[in-house]
Amino acid sequence: PQPPQIRSTAQTSGPASPISNNEPYHIHCLNISRSTSNGKLTNNSSVPRLGPEVRNIAADEILAAPGTPAHIRPVACGSVRPTHRILANTSLAMEQLQVPFGCLIKPLGEEPLPVVDFATIGPDVTVIRCRKCRGYINPYVHWSDGGRRWMCPLCRMMNDCPAGYYCPTDNHGLRTDVTNRPELCHASCEFIAPTEYMVRPPQRPIFTFLLDVSYNAIQSGMLKAQCEGILSALDQLRKDDSLYISVIAFDSTIYLFNLRPTLSAPRMIVAPDLVYDVVAVNESSVLDPVEFPALPEDLIVPLKDSIGLVEQLMTKLPEMFAKTTIVDSCFGPALTAAISLMTPTGGKIVASVATIPTVGEGRLTSRADGKLANQPKEYTLCAPASEWYKHRSLAASQAQISIDLVVNGDSSVELATIAPVSRYTSGHIYRFTQATTMGFTRQMERLLLRDTAFEAVIRIRSSSSITAPNFFGHCYVRGPDLLALPVCDSDTAYAVHLQLSSPIQNNAAYLQFALLYTTRTRERRIRVHTVYLPVSSNPGKVMNNTDCLAVAGMMSKMGVDYAVNNPFSVAQQKLTDKLVAILKNFKKVSVSMQKFTNQLMMPDTLRNLPFFLTGIFRSPALRTISNIDTPPDERVANMSIIMTSPVESMLAHWCNWMYAVYAPKEPVDKLPLTVFGSFDQLRNDSIFVIEAGSYVYVFLGKNVPPKVFDIFGLPQRDLNTSVTSPAVEPPVCNMSDEELAEVKRRYDLLVASSQGIAYAGQWAPQIIGKHGQTPRSLGCAFVEDEIGRA
Repeated sequence: PQPPQIRSTAQTSGPASPISNNEPYHIHCLNISRSTSNGKLTNNSSVPRLGPEVRNIAADEILAAPGTPAHIRPVACGSVRPTHRILANTSLAMEQLQVPFGCLIKPLGEEPLPVVDFATIGPDVTVIRCRKCRGYINPYVHWSDGGRRWMCPLCRMMNDCPAGYYCPTDNHGLRTDVTNRPELCHASCEFIAPTEYMVRPPQRPIFTFLLDVSYNAIQSGMLKAQCEGILSALDQLRKDDSLYISVIAFDSTIYLFNLRPTLSAPRMIVAPDLVYDVVAVNESSVLDPVEFPALPEDLIVPLKDSIGLVEQLMTKLPEMFAKTTIVDSCFGPALTAAISLMTPTGGKIVASVATIPTVGEGRLTSRADGKLANQPKEYTLCAPASEWYKHRSLAASQAQISIDLVVNGDSSVELATIAPVSRYTSGHIYRFTQATTMGFTRQMERLLLRDTAFEAVIRIRSSSSITAPNFFGHCYVRGPDLLALPVCDSDTAYAVHLQLSSPIQNNAAYLQFALLYTTRTRERRIRVHTVYLPVSSNPGKVMNNTDCLAVAGMMSKMGVDYAVNNPFSVAQQKLTDKLVAILKNFKKVSVSMQKFTNQLMMPDTLRNLPFFLTGIFRSPALRTISNIDTPPDERVANMSIIMTSPVESMLAHWCNWMYAVYAPKEPVDKLPLTVFGSFDQLRNDSIFVIEAGSYVYVFLGKNVPPKVFDIFGLPQRDLNTSVTSPAVEPPVCNMSDEELAEVKRRYDLLVASSQGIAYAGQWAPQIIGKHGQTPRSLGCAFVEDEIGRA
């Protein structure tokens, strides 16, 4: 029989058009009686599910809150996604709904934005800001006195309009030039920052590659994958005259590379003295200087001038250490050297860790002995064993340095202790395994090419009734409204937990997120996102305008934050209790629900929340499965993914989409066909692609014709029969060559579209069969099945 198709739910965030003041609750009815075979819910049409197209919808969605003026283009949800599009007017009313209140922020989520240079308007005009709260001018300001004054929507302060910026208003109070002023009709906009916004001149963008060349790095293929990714990116960076590059390698000692453009070949400098130097971090988080055996300008070079030397080095480096037998690692001293080298300018360090640090400062001992696996105290393995790496991370953040970690997933590296170097410097953590080699090479390329903001900080401003008690993500919180992000990129997201500290007296509240940063071309800019949130006293209107994706994203980050200091089962229970509280309150306040029996009633806008939480509970960060051990490094890496990834990238981790890319009984124009993520849906005459978070699996049915394998470029081998099985005739393909070519084209489009959205760009297919050994991550991912059933 044809596998059941997922019912597409294009609307992810509730209605965006104006709604009445006495609006009733929108209800979704879930039939919880088990009338299907074996009690399964796969054929229950009342169970809400999301199709994979929701990722594109979520990324492109515009935050058009009810009542938004027609001339204003609101913030894109890919940049700012609040949990509520309408707020209750009191803190008590918000608390009674039980829905977490906050915003998911992806500062570089929308490109390109209109750019405004106030210096071109007139000599008396600089960046226009409120003189009280220092908020930036935006489309929601109110003009008065014929356009000579404007009221800040955040603090309601009246401000004088600079003479050079003046323009009269029409009968509706709008400036007559409003459509010609991007800052007055775009809620997301960029301003060119004048010199007073600079503590120092904009620094050159620098990438330092800190490469592990020990035995594990060579044998796992990690070093080769990194070098191939860098080489691939260099082809597109040849004409970039602003980017600088540095390369440092290490095993039990440190290797520096002189890449001065006048050289004919890279010159390696062995620096064993750096391994045993003791370098302190003072109380102001400033690292003592390191004395190098070469000039900094020979170690940090302009890529455009030295690209030939860099290409030589990346090509030869895996060969230079191919026969190494050194298993020790001096990662701590090598990291200190890289931070010291970049302290004068800041930039990005991409550091690889293939084995646990064993030499010099920062050496560690693995705690992953399995004794605490699935025990209440297992969460303690996700806490740092020492503060040494945290102190270096604070010194790096102070110097505007961000650190990405590339860790070997095939062995324990004590990631929990090393992870703070990314957590406090706005960095990422990438976990390399031999199964993800293909995707990892592409990730290294993306890391160099994506939109990147250097020397960045985010300031959060809001209406006086709204406060921000907590932040989530990889950043350093400098103040109650200020986040330090040494380097921010287009793959990074953050979250802010909000609350109402007092009743909102007006009919709307406002949030403003301002990112001050330096571009790759060394231009200082201010990216401003202003969010308009209407206020209502009607709880039905508030609940009907909640955003399920934002709520799920907030709850996932809250769960990880809680799991750092509590058992994982307790963290799961916290999120479950929050869901139950939402449903209990919804049942209490919605009188119309009393007529339903044998049905679970939930807010229509949050109908997918239980489904998302199921996926969150199965993630390595929070899962508790008695028959499946989750290594501490895998947990910490997945916690990092949840904390740093935009919510649309997390959907594949939670929903586990499965596609029939070749099915002989399906019309070609229906492929790839999305089916329920269940082991029972796999058929031996078909080929399936299964998304399981950072992993992708290709299921090859044992009865697929060899001709199809050739078209798809997949290995022709029977994964499901033993060597003693009798010989059988190979199955025959009934599709024409033209039909098979179209099936392959559709498969390629599926891969390309998923690569552009998936976190870390990792489309690294693993070949599996229905009766072969099932990878652990896949056994946990099928959301329609019991955990580990596959």
